Amino acid sequence: MNRISTLALFVATTAFTIAPHLGAQESVIKANVPFEFSIGERMFPSGDYRFVRDGAFLRVENGAHTTGLFILGKPAEPTQDGQTKIEFDQVNGLYFLRKFVAPAQENSIGFGASKLEKEAQEHRPNAYGGSMGR
Repeated sequence: MNRISTLALFVATTAFTIAPHLGAQESVIKANVPFEFSIGERMFPSGDYRFVRDGAFLRVENGAHTTGLFILGKPAEPTQDGQTKIEFDQVNGLYFLRKFVAPAQENSIGFGASKLEKEAQEHRPNAYGGSMGR
């Protein structure tokens, strides 16, 4: 299993923003994700994204491709360095969203391995159709 945990801290192309919404627990990360990635069973193209922790959900938005998703996760540990981050797992060259981590535990959320990720771990060459199997 070629599994490497990758932090999505992109050198000059990512603008991290923690923006608390008045009256609600909400954290936001704006990031230019330079690779295709999966959340659950859904694939997302590379590009500019907003990851918004909104109540029990993570909202993922990409205006350029009119792509969006609300996903329910499980509680995750907060960051130790005080920064809000998104973390991806890399399996055989494919990326899977693993965590949205924030300084406060109530704003951190994690995601288990999806069916697509499990297939990649088993080295199934046709698990992704054509777009991710480069």
